[in-house]
Amino acid sequence: MNTPTFNPQGCHYSCTSTALDRGGVPEFLRQWSSAAGREVDPQGAAAFLANDPAALRAYFRRCEDEPGIPEADLRKIDLPTLLLAGTEDPPRQRDSERTARLMPKAKFHALPGRTHGQTLIPANPVLNMVNSFIGSTRE
Repeated sequence: MNTPTFNPQGCHYSCTSTALDRGGVPEFLRQWSSAAGREVDPQGAAAFLANDPAALRAYFRRCEDEPGIPEADLRKIDLPTLLLAGTEDPPRQRDSERTARLMPKAKFHALPGRTHGQTLIPANPVLNMVNSFIGSTRE
């Protein structure tokens, strides 16, 4: 019997291993930008460039092998949870919105105009959301 699972789409880059093998992180970023139709944001590019290509390859491989979280288990998480994602990061936005729908006490807030790398920059609007959320859980 197949149990519905939620497996976020964040780690599925078809060219990851080949790009990392051929040209390291710069080639990976070039191919990712080409596939996305836009440059990787500067914060994201800097984070990738600071990593070891072998470690990134292992990370992406593990992400693709991960079975996901059974939806029934997400529905059992009865803790206040705040999920945030930038509107310029469609896979994470979709995943976060779906997770919030599955978890009974979860809330999702979109961060207009932000990419994955810009989720926390600038920090003050995000901190205001987090503080407001924490305050709402104490009432």
